[in-house]
Amino acid sequence: MPERHPYNTNIFSLRNIALVEPGGGSEVTYLVPAGMRIQVISFSAVFNAAAAAGNRIAAVCIDDVPTIQMYSPMLNHIIINEIVQLYWSTVSGRTDHHPAEAIMTAPMSRDMFLEPGSTFSTATLNMDAGDFYSTPTLRAKVWLDL
Repeated sequence: MPERHPYNTNIFSLRNIALVEPGGGSEVTYLVPAGMRIQVISFSAVFNAAAAAGNRIAAVCIDDVPTIQMYSPMLNHIIINEIVQLYWSTVSGRTDHHPAEAIMTAPMSRDMFLEPGSTFSTATLNMDAGDFYSTPTLRAKVWLDL
């Protein structure tokens, strides 16, 4: 039997949402549009650290202004001149750093529903103007209000 959104009886679809790549020194941001509700399953992006600044700590954040509902940081830092694949998931139960493969993983809450107007974004400590995110992708259950 299909799973149903607790606030809506419409059946959901599973989607990969390609997010806009921000410019250098900017965070990834996604605003849930009107008529759509989502439950985040995972988020992935490649982070390219520039030569300047200190070590970075990447996090994902969900807020419905003015309240931050979730803040999930990577426990390991990204070093200068490192290019690393970041992956947050509701399935992963632990945080890992695999330097040889340049991959970092971290868990995030399974119960995160985003209503229209809510924002999903990255939040990077010590981000430099030369740092940038590429290929940001959100995997989510999506309900459309009909």
